[in-house]
Amino acid sequence: GKEMSSWENAQALYEQGRRHMEGTGVERNPVEAARLFRTAAEMGHAGARTSMGCCCAEGLGVDRDPREAVRWWRLAAEQGYATAECNLGLCYGGGTGAKKAYADAVRWRRRAADRNLARAQYHLGACYERGMGVERDYHEAAEWYRRAADQGDEKAIDALIWLCRDYRDIAMINRSILREAAASGSRRAGQILRTLE
Repeated sequence: GKEMSSWENAQALYEQGRRHMEGTGVERNPVEAARLFRTAAEMGHAGARTSMGCCCAEGLGVDRDPREAVRWWRLAAEQGYATAECNLGLCYGGGTGAKKAYADAVRWRRRAADRNLARAQYHLGACYERGMGVERDYHEAAEWYRRAADQGDEKAIDALIWLCRDYRDIAMINRSILREAAASGSRRAGQILRTLE
């Protein structure tokens, strides 16, 4: 038979690791999952490096080690893997496994947000709303929240609704999101819409 390429081999190990982590078709086994992720991660697989970071961050199948999580996420982030970029940005923002560095928090969140990762867009919006590593800018915050909200991110929808409450122009721009939220039962969104009529 045809030899598997090293990437195909790493991908197969990664997928096997995911099955063990989720218990899909095999008994759930985080220790085996972490072993498979580590093997694929050491072969340079960005998804496996990201998963290995998650194992280290949460103590799944390995000892909890936030610094080691950051090391794996940085490797994957440098490969342009959006989830790892976002996770790294959150570590720098919170000082978990890395020294607090707001400029780095924003830089990594922005890279992932630019790749259209909703979670990163939400967290970048939060940087603008709080003035964390960037100048506070509620309109820029609303723009990033809207991008995440358009992908169904619940936290972003809530954050955007709060900004709409305080800023009529932001509410006007985001009427469609307010309407959807109101239709889904958000009383606050309904109240804001009534003020715009």
